[in-house]
Amino acid sequence: MRPLAVAVLLFVSALFARSQETVYFNALKAEESGNIVEALSLFEEALAIEGPYTDEIQEIVDGYHKALDGEKLDEGEKSLSFRLLGDFSLYGFHYKKNGDVPEGKENAGSFFSSIGGFIDYDTKSVVHSFGLVLLGDFIFAKDTSILDTNNWIFSPGLEYSLMGKSFMIDMGVDFGYADGDGFNPSIFLWADKIFYSWEKQGLGVGFWGFSNQDNPVNVTLSLEWRRLSSYGLSGVLMVGARFAMDSLARMERRVVYNIDSTGSVWDYMPSWDENSDWGEIGGWNYWGGDTVTVFDSFCLSQWLGPAVRGRLNYKFRNNLYLETRMSLFYGFLLDGPSSEVEGLKKLSGTWNVGLGYKPNRFTYYLKLEQVYLHYMDIPEIYNGLYAHNSFLTEYKLGVKFEF
Repeated sequence: MRPLAVAVLLFVSALFARSQETVYFNALKAEESGNIVEALSLFEEALAIEGPYTDEIQEIVDGYHKALDGEKLDEGEKSLSFRLLGDFSLYGFHYKKNGDVPEGKENAGSFFSSIGGFIDYDTKSVVHSFGLVLLGDFIFAKDTSILDTNNWIFSPGLEYSLMGKSFMIDMGVDFGYADGDGFNPSIFLWADKIFYSWEKQGLGVGFWGFSNQDNPVNVTLSLEWRRLSSYGLSGVLMVGARFAMDSLARMERRVVYNIDSTGSVWDYMPSWDENSDWGEIGGWNYWGGDTVTVFDSFCLSQWLGPAVRGRLNYKFRNNLYLETRMSLFYGFLLDGPSSEVEGLKKLSGTWNVGLGYKPNRFTYYLKLEQVYLHYMDIPEIYNGLYAHNSFLTEYKLGVKFEF
């Protein structure tokens, strides 16, 4: 009976034991989040489990021990830690618009800086992180005023994140102040949960939300796939739906008359003043119709549609990496300034490609990024107000660090 009991016990233990793939996946997630204590603990746990990644995990663990001069981290003594993060970059941007409006271009440069301090508290099951971040952006060398940009932006912020072995929550508030716009705070929330994982991959759900004065509501709910690896290919794909609110101009048709020196009555169509801040009326053009269309004000609009976000990263063993990111939102207008804009749609998003080198705690990067917006089915009343296409292209050169 004893051999049978031992066999049954071993069989039950095998059923409930965590696979090397699952532990390895969790270790990579902890490493990506910056929690080195948790990552090393999980790597060593995965190393003790037989599986297909033993050689790769052994190399990672040896690298950690070498960096720590052969000393293993003691989780009991390292439950409280501090991180300092920084990001400094110079970038130039090129803006272009076209389609039913006078074509416009603008070039400028900018200096971006971000520095933050984080306190991490590790309870072995979850990690709490509290951070203070200071962000600044100074724009120089503007050659026109087509693009509405601020000369400088300063934004202190507070951030809190909670991370477990299969979930993450990140939230914060930014107290932004911009030249020309004044105080414009914003809040954000990011959360995801991995429900099923195998080897280096996982499936789950994610939620992202953002709000400030210009975009009071912007939320996305997605299904997501992740692949995490210390070397080789890593990636994230999120597919879901987004609900967003932003501002659209309200247009009104009004009858306006002018009596000339002979006593004749003329209708007139005001012309757009391209140099005004709000597209106000400027000049008189005599017109034969009964009504004119004038700009009145901005009001909130509501959009709903599919959204896609993705990232692919390939890291070489010589510390070089290649990365590309993209996001797309195809929005249908649910509610806007008037019934005349029903049917308006837009496609917005970003894409970028980057090359980086991370030999140590510093990362040096070069990046090309483009932000685009395309309006479809623009009603006749809005002709000349909104460009069909607009592109903002940025070229970035920078350095990041973590201590």
